[in-house]
Amino acid sequence: MKRKIFPSSKHTNSRSELAKLKRILPSSKRSQSQVVTTVLLILIVMVTTGIIIGFVVPLVRNQLSEGDCLQFINKIEISSNNQYTCYNNTASYMLVQIRMGDIEEELGGIVIEAGGATTQTFEIKDGAAPDDVEMYDGGNIEIPGRNEARTYNLTTVNSQPEIIKVYPLMVNNRTCSAADVLNTISVCV
Repeated sequence: MKRKIFPSSKHTNSRSELAKLKRILPSSKRSQSQVVTTVLLILIVMVTTGIIIGFVVPLVRNQLSEGDCLQFINKIEISSNNQYTCYNNTASYMLVQIRMGDIEEELGGIVIEAGGATTQTFEIKDGAAPDDVEMYDGGNIEIPGRNEARTYNLTTVNSQPEIIKVYPLMVNNRTCSAADVLNTISVCV
């Protein structure tokens, strides 16, 4: 025999049938709280996602734009040869030799930073450099080519720096992070 879930008549006074209905059908208050809880959870997830996207997307964009600089890691270095990278105490100038590795993409230039109590930066591009930068051999200013080295005379470095850094300069004039750092600067022989 089939069990009836709903009463057969419109009006019922049977308590047992009402009790069965209450067990089978959830109460309206409980149903409403479940719907409200679900909607609130969805809103919380949406707001959290928006906040995370607001922080992560700019961070990822910055990291991707710095990806252009990855090719210069370990490919631009400061020579530690004390004949070509040194400070001259008597004449107050600094020689810095920069070596380029096997770089495939064109480099816009380099930035040399000589630091200590005061820091000076020198932006060097092919054919263009500040007046206080000269080529070691006295020729025209040029950046090293692929697998080459160039030595620069920084004429306004008035005291022996504690550190020298070299930064790649992209063709679009964006400066990358330091490609090499030299912490020991010797006196010229």
